[in-house]
Amino acid sequence: MKVTGNLDVDMCSINRRDIVFQLDLCPFHVPGFQSFPVYSRQPEADLRQFLNSAALGTALNTLQLTEHESLHVYRNGILLYLQRDSKYGVMSAVEVACKLMGQVPAVDDSQDLAGLPANFENLFELIPKWALSDDEKRREMLEEESPESLRRFVEIVSPYVPAIDKYLDSFGDESPPEAAVTLGTLAECCLEAQIRLRDAKEE
Repeated sequence: MKVTGNLDVDMCSINRRDIVFQLDLCPFHVPGFQSFPVYSRQPEADLRQFLNSAALGTALNTLQLTEHESLHVYRNGILLYLQRDSKYGVMSAVEVACKLMGQVPAVDDSQDLAGLPANFENLFELIPKWALSDDEKRREMLEEESPESLRRFVEIVSPYVPAIDKYLDSFGDESPPEAAVTLGTLAECCLEAQIRLRDAKEE
């Protein structure tokens, strides 16, 4: 069961390791839930802050995860693996996940795009999710996306890449405005997604 979003937290798994990303065992624990192992890429300060948050503690206290259940936090949402016998138990868990989602730090999507040329307007809604300036966060996001999602993204953005390059070149030696840099990051993400799809096809 997954609740989607656009979160600004490190990828982590609680109680069981993610079967896809195979994260490393983390030295941190959620206070009050020391028996739940935590897995992550690397134990950073913002991960520790999330693990120590009252919102996560409340969610785990309500969920009462069993040995074979787990909670996973990704850049694009929260995933629960549950073994609940009743529909009520599942719906209750959905409510908990939705509430936790609303309390987890989200990626700031308030970029001012007003100065960008009108011919790029179709790309504006993609920028909050895909145009992440942090290379590591962007790589993690691409790893979490399904091949179908990556293909849709590439199909939309790739026709605009030459025009984006030409627009960025128009600034010459001047520093482009932040909105233009963000647009360039979107094009870069598109190229990275293309490479990921090509490599997956060759495996």
